[in-house]
Amino acid sequence: MHISANLAVSLDGKISVAGHPRERLGSQKDLRRMFELRDQVDAILVGGNTYRAWPLPLVGRRKGKWLNVIVTGSGRLPGLDRLSKDSRIQTLVLTNQAQLQLKPEIERLPSISPEKIIKCLAKRGVKKLLLECGGRLLTPFLQKGLVDHLFLTLCPWVVGAGDDLVTGANSGWQFVQQETYDGETFLRLRKANRRTK
Repeated sequence: MHISANLAVSLDGKISVAGHPRERLGSQKDLRRMFELRDQVDAILVGGNTYRAWPLPLVGRRKGKWLNVIVTGSGRLPGLDRLSKDSRIQTLVLTNQAQLQLKPEIERLPSISPEKIIKCLAKRGVKKLLLECGGRLLTPFLQKGLVDHLFLTLCPWVVGAGDDLVTGANSGWQFVQQETYDGETFLRLRKANRRTK
């Protein structure tokens, strides 16, 4: 499975503003790039925190149905019934909670780990996955070297308090493309090939 991650990040490494989770860091151009990336994948994955901040259908601009994957441990997904009625998307909730009852399709995993998530989605035919999640869910994917491409929009903001891009990840990246537009820098990176001794 090919896995990409797409995030807008402040100059001090934050992906959201404390107390204002719905405030976008990126510009309209960054938003257009997000739609372009979504058009190239089979599924888009977010965590519970990201969903609660943006309880909207995750779609692009191409025709077809979109698989929206929400990973949750708590099961607190307000408005999910309404979201599941959107004809443009298919909603799949991944959880490790045995007693969780929700209307959309639920897949219960032994643990919410990248390997379990990938295995579950591969069985459903997903070949290209886009991560639009926060640092808590993204970090283990990065730590285990499972993300192939990283798309970052570096925004001209210093946020101070907010959610970190990652915590404790250890992986090398190679620059593929860099573009600056109206103060934002768009970076495309690919996973560096690690040399083995």
